[in-house]
Amino acid sequence: MSDNKEQSVAALNTLINLALQVANTQQSQVQNAANVLAQALELGPADDAENEEDEKDEKDEGPTIVTTD
Repeated sequence: MSDNKEQSVAALNTLINLALQVANTQQSQVQNAANVLAQALELGPADDAENEEDEKDEKDEGPTIVTTD
């Protein structure tokens, strides 16, 4: 492998790692904001909403078939 290609791969890996760090930070910020809003509305943590949605999905009887003429 040429030095230029090795440097390009290293730079790409660095960019990927930085993008993952930014995405993780943004996810944490959004989760924190959702929790603050949920507490302000007295709804409980945002994680609870996800669990309720899972429980709701389990109660569904299955897909609904819709036909149009």
